[in-house]
Amino acid sequence: VVSRVCRADEAYCSDWPLSPEIYATLVFSAKESLFKCLHPLVGKMFWFEDARIDITDFRSGLFTATLMTDLTDEFCSAVELRGRFYLTSGLVHTGITLASVAENA
Repeated sequence: VVSRVCRADEAYCSDWPLSPEIYATLVFSAKESLFKCLHPLVGKMFWFEDARIDITDFRSGLFTATLMTDLTDEFCSAVELRGRFYLTSGLVHTGITLASVAENA
């Protein structure tokens, strides 16, 4: 599963404060959150390799999702979206909110 979900540039680092299995689950969940956020807006399929997840802060539960492909003019390659994650015993929770939506609320 890891080879299907994680890109080569998302390799697990043994210095991180979580197991390889939880890390892979976190990357999977973050990419699923990205898909659920963007798919209704872009109207087309995209895949695990079309985004890269970077954990930016383990303590605060922050990550970035960088698009690696063009989905639309607005959501094109190199666009970064910010997300949050929370780990509980045996569960990984992730979410992404678009800044423009949050600013207009």
